[in-house]
Amino acid sequence: MSILLAFLFGILPFSYDYPIDNSEEKLPNTITEVTVYTQSARITRITDQVKVTKENSIFVLDKLSPFIDQNSVQVKLKGGGIINSVKFRRNYITDNQVKDKVQSLQQTQLAMTDSILDIDLRLKTLEAKEDFLKTNKSIKGDQAVLTLQQLKEVDQYYADQHYQIYKDRQSLHTKRARLVLDQRASMNQMNELAPRGEDVPFDLIVNVSPKGSGSVTIEVTYQVTAAGWYTTYDMRASDINSPVQLVQKANVYQNTGVDWTDVALSFSNENIEYSKTIPELTPMYLPPRAQPRQASGRVISNIHGYIYDMDKVPLIGANVVIEGTSLGTVTNIDGYYELDVPPNYGVIEVSYIGYQSKKIQAVQAKTDVYLQESSQMLDEVVVAGRPSRNISKLATSAVGISAKGSLDKESYIYINGVKVKAEYESALPSSKLEESQLNFKFSLEDPYTILSDGKNNEIGLRSVEMDADFAYRAIPKLSSSVYLTAYVDDWEDKNLTIGNMNLYFEGGYIGQSLLNPKQLQDSIVLSLGVDSKIQIERSRKSLFTKKVGLGTKKSTSVVYETVIKNQKSTAIEVEIWDQIPISTLKEIEVTKGEISKGFDVQETRGIGQWKAKVKPRGEESLKIGYTVKYPRKFNFVL
Repeated sequence: MSILLAFLFGILPFSYDYPIDNSEEKLPNTITEVTVYTQSARITRITDQVKVTKENSIFVLDKLSPFIDQNSVQVKLKGGGIINSVKFRRNYITDNQVKDKVQSLQQTQLAMTDSILDIDLRLKTLEAKEDFLKTNKSIKGDQAVLTLQQLKEVDQYYADQHYQIYKDRQSLHTKRARLVLDQRASMNQMNELAPRGEDVPFDLIVNVSPKGSGSVTIEVTYQVTAAGWYTTYDMRASDINSPVQLVQKANVYQNTGVDWTDVALSFSNENIEYSKTIPELTPMYLPPRAQPRQASGRVISNIHGYIYDMDKVPLIGANVVIEGTSLGTVTNIDGYYELDVPPNYGVIEVSYIGYQSKKIQAVQAKTDVYLQESSQMLDEVVVAGRPSRNISKLATSAVGISAKGSLDKESYIYINGVKVKAEYESALPSSKLEESQLNFKFSLEDPYTILSDGKNNEIGLRSVEMDADFAYRAIPKLSSSVYLTAYVDDWEDKNLTIGNMNLYFEGGYIGQSLLNPKQLQDSIVLSLGVDSKIQIERSRKSLFTKKVGLGTKKSTSVVYETVIKNQKSTAIEVEIWDQIPISTLKEIEVTKGEISKGFDVQETRGIGQWKAKVKPRGEESLKIGYTVKYPRKFNFVL
């Protein structure tokens, strides 16, 4: 009857599935191990030992996560028993008091359904009675002649009958409407008492028969969604003569409906959601054959362009990250970036140390971004590194470093004139790195608890020392700023994964970068900020143009001079990048002119660098010159 009511009035009754087999035995069980993948997790449960006393004994592991992948379930028996079958069912009601209340509401629902159906029958009876009166009234006594008094009595009779029919019908409709409202309210109350849809937990039902002793323990492993982890890093630079510290952290979350309490927790870099199918090449036709149009869920799938400051100076090493993910890239030496945009993500965040961050919409494939410079400069900051008992001894072997004090007390180091304060770091949890043929995972050595609340839990995994070279870097043709840059080597065998990286130079937080092993080459290049105590300026010292080749060509010779001024009390070394033109036509000839010694140039690109050492309070001058011969039809700004 409840189904009939739902059909008649558009009400969908909630379905409750109660176990009715009293022979079922619920087994106490515990989550002992969790391996978290990038977008899922593998759960291992172990039950208490139980005695199997008869064939086809039914054991139930109840209230499992509603996000189980049923195809992933593996059940193992330890002891004397044989598994006959394994199946799932939804556990809509997990509390006996709630179950009793829901059953009472269901009985009320059925009673109200009966009342509504009875009203519908009475309404149909009134309708039939009304039709009968109308039919008999039209006969009008064809076989008899009625007197006036008789006609009045007949009319009064029909009037009284119709009035009673209308009155009864109105009363029944009112009662029926109230019953429908009460039934809907009861239905809503019943729905609120139990989970629905994906929120409904599973019961795992295992059918076992005895073998041997019959005492068994059941181990179950399965995959769940609504869980995952991603990597973030802290990169700490202590001083230019020591390795940098890379602290790797796991950011784990889960909303599976079941808490992970004191479990053996590990993190794998594998994404089991990815397809394991090898792609296939299809024929490449020229001209291309028409392909069926496919609907696109987003405007673009790839975005690229250049990151500039407000003077259109390319920003090297700027971070370009997809908001809401750890996916991103960094700009190259030309300030260029390129990034694949996954479905349902359309906001790109661009950041650079010393500049204000900016968010853009990924609606145009070619997108250049201009960043506004902030007031943050490289000044006195704090160093957090490994303890060293003799800072002065450490400093004496490096150019531009002086020190005083000991790490037993508050101490200071001066790196290239920058004041450094040293402090200790907290210890990380103990973890073990395990490598397989295709993947690797970190396993925590101590039990850990992750609540099912969807919140991020940051867990330190390890601290890795990596060699780094520090250098000042400048591109005076594009910018008058000098950047302190770190080059981190020997990262290839460290099993790194993509993730945002917080940068701490000399103990102070200076911004974020993106560590993407898929795009790294020989070194991780980190820009640590602009040093305001070093000035650099590039100016043209000479320009001479003359006609050659019977006046059909012109020859222009130019010389540029770059001056570096060091206002620090310590010596510095600066990488200074410059370039000479590259000809793309035979009729255009480029020859080198006056170039200061030490210019290491990439001949195919015309880009090169000096490594200039500048004394304390001193300055250095570098020159680069070249001559270009070209047809008169061209006008070049050299």
